[in-house]
Amino acid sequence: PTLILPIMVLHLLGQEQAAKYYVAMTIGNLALIVPSALSLSLFIEGSHGQPLKQTIIKTGKTAYLFLLPFVLIEEKYRFVFIVFFLFLYELSLLTLHGFELRIIPYYGLVAIMGTLILAQILFFRSTTRIQNVTIIFQIIMLFLNIVWGVTLKYYFFIGRTDIFFHSWLVENLLTTGHINPVFDVYEAFPLFHILSAIIYEICGFSIGPHKVLFITNGIIFTGTNYYLLISYSDC
Repeated sequence: PTLILPIMVLHLLGQEQAAKYYVAMTIGNLALIVPSALSLSLFIEGSHGQPLKQTIIKTGKTAYLFLLPFVLIEEKYRFVFIVFFLFLYELSLLTLHGFELRIIPYYGLVAIMGTLILAQILFFRSTTRIQNVTIIFQIIMLFLNIVWGVTLKYYFFIGRTDIFFHSWLVENLLTTGHINPVFDVYEAFPLFHILSAIIYEICGFSIGPHKVLFITNGIIFTGTNYYLLISYSDC
């Protein structure tokens, strides 16, 4: 029945309403997972001679504490999500600064911050410009935290992009002042390297060109969010 119901809604109400219904249904099922698991554990503990009264009270308290955020989510509590997001963001920065590597709790903080943003989108109506801007700004902050938390934390990040090669191309461009055959396949489209070199020359950074490359990279990847932020700000 759980799988048939969305199909019935799709045929009766259409695609848009079915999508909204299924999101609400998924969130509702998520809210019931923990109470359901607690009820099962209550049955198991009770069948093994555990004090039933204490077990019921403990299970009930845990279930209500878990369901409390779903009950109290109202428009007036939006600021609590924002404040909590900023608090966790500061903790993530302290974690990045205080440890040599990105430790597991850092990923937990990132996951919780992403959940807070998703909750604001799903549970609160963004009817004003400032509300939309606030959500987009949080997305930008979280994205830069993830990107720069890798690239700017380590001296050279080795991953999907060969940063040694691209950093050398930028340094070559700064030295020679023009595109030359050493760019190889990038000779036909060196716009990213040119942009990074221009930023490095104009700003006069004391850091290495590869760091400027990383900073530019993070800003470019959040370009869509910047566009949305400016669009909502000018509305």
